[in-house]
Amino acid sequence: MVVLILSAAPASLRGAMTRWLLEVSPGVFVGHLSARVREQLWELVRAYIGDGRALLIWSARSEQHFEIASLGHDRDPVDIEGCIVMRTPYRQIEGAKSIPGAVKPAKESWSIAARRRRFRNTAERALGQQ
Repeated sequence: MVVLILSAAPASLRGAMTRWLLEVSPGVFVGHLSARVREQLWELVRAYIGDGRALLIWSARSEQHFEIASLGHDRDPVDIEGCIVMRTPYRQIEGAKSIPGAVKPAKESWSIAARRRRFRNTAERALGQQ
């Protein structure tokens, strides 16, 4: 099974894809292709995509049972220990003071349980010294 998603692609490229795949929605093509034909279609997409974007998803013998190829997207498929995840590049947001997703420093305040434990320990020490 092959799914090809084209965004902002030339009409001629979309027309060429309809020779091999069924266009189920504008820019979304689905079909069953051999690996050789799939690779040749992907080379055609690379050659004629221009400023557009393309995402190719196909069945594979892997942990997730599919593979992904991306072209022109800001997200990239990355294989981490056999599982594919989509990596989004970090962009600094104007006016932001902290980096999203960064490790936050330890809070200065205490949880209720920690306050009770600290109070209990100081009270025990005070009673033990008398």
